Amino acid sequence: MERSKFLSLNTRDFLKGAGLAVFAAVIAYLYNAIELGDFAFNVAMLWAVLKAGGLALLAYITKNLFENSAGQLGTEK
Repeated sequence: MERSKFLSLNTRDFLKGAGLAVFAAVIAYLYNAIELGDFAFNVAMLWAVLKAGGLALLAYITKNLFENSAGQLGTEK
């Protein structure tokens, strides 16, 4: 698949962003579980995991929005 142009996104961006969000959520869960010493899944843990995944997705999509097809940040090719 081809990279998206400057100030545009394609399906590849969203799929890779979703994968990154899932990975970040798993890492956030493991971090919190190890830090608290409890692997129980509760509402507070769910909220922290969802925030971590959402922020990772938002950061990845924002980065890709401002990259051109050559991967250069902030410049139009």
